Amino acid sequence: MRIAIYARVSTEDQARTGYSLQSQVSECEKHSPAGTIEQFIDEGFSGEFLDRPAMTRLRDAIKEKRLDMVICYDPDRLARNLAHQLIITDEIERSGATLKFVSVSFENSPEGRLFYSIRGAVSSFEKEKIKERTNRGKKTKMLSGKMPNKYRTYGYDWDEEVSNYKTNEEQAKVIRLIYSLFIEEKMGTHKITEYLNLNLIPPAKGYIWNKYTVYTILTRTDYYGKHYGLKYKNTMTSINKRSKEKRPDDEIVEIDTPIIISYETFEKAQKQLQENKIHSKRNTKKIHLLQGVLYCGKCGGRMYITNKDDNYYYCCSSNLAYNHVKCGSRYVKANYLDHVIWSNIKELADDRNKLILATTSKEETEDTEHQNDQEEKLSKQRTKVLSWLAKNLISDDEAEKQLLIIKEKLDSIKTKPKKKAQPVDVDKIIETIKNASTPEEMKKVIANTVKKVLVLRLDTSRGAGVKPELKVDIKFI
Repeated sequence: MRIAIYARVSTEDQARTGYSLQSQVSECEKHSPAGTIEQFIDEGFSGEFLDRPAMTRLRDAIKEKRLDMVICYDPDRLARNLAHQLIITDEIERSGATLKFVSVSFENSPEGRLFYSIRGAVSSFEKEKIKERTNRGKKTKMLSGKMPNKYRTYGYDWDEEVSNYKTNEEQAKVIRLIYSLFIEEKMGTHKITEYLNLNLIPPAKGYIWNKYTVYTILTRTDYYGKHYGLKYKNTMTSINKRSKEKRPDDEIVEIDTPIIISYETFEKAQKQLQENKIHSKRNTKKIHLLQGVLYCGKCGGRMYITNKDDNYYYCCSSNLAYNHVKCGSRYVKANYLDHVIWSNIKELADDRNKLILATTSKEETEDTEHQNDQEEKLSKQRTKVLSWLAKNLISDDEAEKQLLIIKEKLDSIKTKPKKKAQPVDVDKIIETIKNASTPEEMKKVIANTVKKVLVLRLDTSRGAGVKPELKVDIKFI
């Protein structure tokens, strides 16, 4: 008789129930009839998925009808999911083999199937309850300002006592250096990587720095004092596949971390990353002066370059996207619009008073905008805590504690004095505009002095040689 013994154990099973592969195999051998035995062992694999090495080999053997009997210690060793258990059972029965469990008796009868289904349902239910309790425990821990796991993040050491980071001053200096090279020196991630390796600065992991590690440092929110927990969840999409999805905002937990850089520095880095992406050589085949600063005057969306009939046009992103409501704003020839905007900028450079007015017209400074953003985030956080309280996800005491912390932060922001706008060096702007003679220099001037250009085409005329009627608004940095 050809017999297969299947055994499985995950790290979770070993810690929670004491399952061991040796005991499973030993019990299966005791209940096995005489014959040739082949073992199929999955060590460290969850029973939530069918895609396990030994299980795959077992199913192949069943399909090829190389087995007469399959012995398993318990149904939940075969699979955690009821549907998966039934799939494997049907495959075994179709091959002409029999299935035997050590811990329960199973008969190929309506009663036996019912009992088997109930066992599978209970096992699946227990798995979901374990997940729910684990997530609830993590959330409670994070709400108290503690990390759910022991993270190893460059720039920090682990403080076991408070279950949170503590700053590693030597590594923190390197992080500040990376941000300085990126923002002040305008180095890209590749150049920064070369700089760190040439200067023998100790890396985060391994023997040398790489640009992916540098990019991760430039995008990690922990460094400005915020770690976001329970941000993603795994969702089953098919029998053996799952997808990673972002959780709703009211389920994400915010944990304070030691500050290494300011929020303003982090925001500057994100803007620089976006600009680098827009102006990357691989994304730019021809120089267009307004690339990266041009926005639609109708819907406010960013405008991009598109090629139509061998001509380049600026077009609103809503008109280029699929499954998106199009705003209907008209295309504008890129060369013509570049000429119009640069002519307007040169006219301002010839009239110093107009340029002063254009560069000092904004009322709110970036500091004010940041404070408004912080107030909005804290208000959302307060709503989130109240939502958890209404759903009985946290206790009254914990909710009161969190709301008090949020109130103190809001009071601190409201009483913080606002910075005054820094004066603009108009003479320097005039000099750079007048000295620009090549497309490369003109584009650089616009990138350094113009925050955004809003353009809307007003005419309805069509055909070659038609001069479009434009509404233009230039906002300086």
